[in-house]
Order: sequence, then C-alpha cells, then structure tokens
Amino acid sequence: MSNCGGSTSDVATGSGGNGAFSQGGTSNSSSGGPQSTGGNGAATGGAVSCPSGAFSCGGDLVGTWTVVSSCLTVSGTMDMVPLGSDCTLATVTGGSLQVAAGGTLKFDATTYTDNTTTTGSEQVDLPLICLHLSGAITTCQRIGQVAPTIFNFESSSICVDASSGCSCQFVANQTSWAGTITPSATDNDVYTTQGIVLTLHSGPASTTYRYCVYGNTLTMTPTPASPTIAGEIVFQKS
Repeated sequence: MSNCGGSTSDVATGSGGNGAFSQGGTSNSSSGGPQSTGGNGAATGGAVSCPSGAFSCGGDLVGTWTVVSSCLTVSGTMDMVPLGSDCTLATVTGGSLQVAAGGTLKFDATTYTDNTTTTGSEQVDLPLICLHLSGAITTCQRIGQVAPTIFNFESSSICVDASSGCSCQFVANQTSWAGTITPSATDNDVYTTQGIVLTLHSGPASTTYRYCVYGNTLTMTPTPASPTIAGEIVFQKS
C-alpha cells in the first residue's frame, strides 16, 4: 500500500513503508494562529504515519474548498450492529483512506455541496459470533458478499476464514463525506458548526469533523463514532 500524500507547509506530515496500518472544550481561532491537537500519529509495523489531526481553531467555512492532499489511517473498532448478526463490534486491524486531490467542498451560509471522493481499504477481523446471522450460521464468504452493501464498501471486498473468525478487507470508493465511509453519505444538505466541530447532516444522519480555517487553508479530520480515524484532509480555498 503506498504512502499517504503530503500536506501543505503549515501541516506536519509523516512517512513510512508498506504494511498494515495501526493507530492506536472548544475554542475558536486567535491572532496567534491555530493550536495543534498533538504531534504526529504513529503507525506501527512500518506503516504510514499521519498527522494526529486537524489543528483546532474552527473558523468561517463559507466558500469553495479544493482538496490538495490527505493522509488518513483507520483503527479501533467497527460497529457491526447493521449486519444483523449476534456480534456488535469487530476489530479494525489497519487501513488507510485517501481523498482525491481536486475534489471540492462548498459551503454557503447553511448548506454544503460535497464533490469529494474517498478511496482506500480497511482490514477488519470479525469474531466467530459474527457468523451467527438471523438465527442461522453463515460463512465468512457470505459476510464478504453482504457486508459491502450494508456498510457502503465496494463489491470487491472480501472476507476469508481465520482462526478467530473472519479476516476481511473492505474496499472503499465513496463520493461525498470525505474520509468517512457510510451509506448515509450525501452530496448536499445542511451543515452546522460548534467551535472546532463541523457536522454534515443527511436527513436524520450526520457525520462530524474537527476543522480549522487558517488563511486560505482548511484542514479537516473525520471523527465518526467508529472506527477511529487519524490524520487530516487539507483543502485550499478556490
């Protein structure tokens, strides 16, 4: 898997070799510039290292923003409740997502238009209990067929037998809601901000980001309930 793209000169970046990815108050901007939420996020096993996340400063989003770079790693757990099996969580053992350069995110006073595209993959280990589906025992291969539709991954995703259950690679290719893979994603709806938190709405569903507008640069870090995403997406104002 290739290294994530770099960021602008204002943003720290990391690099690394191939391998599985693993990543273990509110304030507004001030005259002193943004305050970082931390150092670089480390990825183990020779994997890509991404910045820990967007600077925390909030700011005025109105305008059109173009993606110039991104570096996002995926870890933690994945909510399996939508699968309808007897398991609720699976372990994300690695993964990375990239938001294609040139995509745009436009904000007016209350609504957004999202023309970004996110690709990449997530490696997920499902425990054996996940094979208990709708009162029957299923197979890892079958989960690999049905899960992509439920979670909005590509049909090329696969799950194979493993000693502890299933080992899955879910392939992402989604338009809108940059860096967050979900069937709720939409390219146009209302948004809200509160301090450093941006919320994109899609009817009753929503997704959140930490963000910072600093001059003509916007940085965003997806903060879904699960999985955990480290790194950032960097935009320039058009």
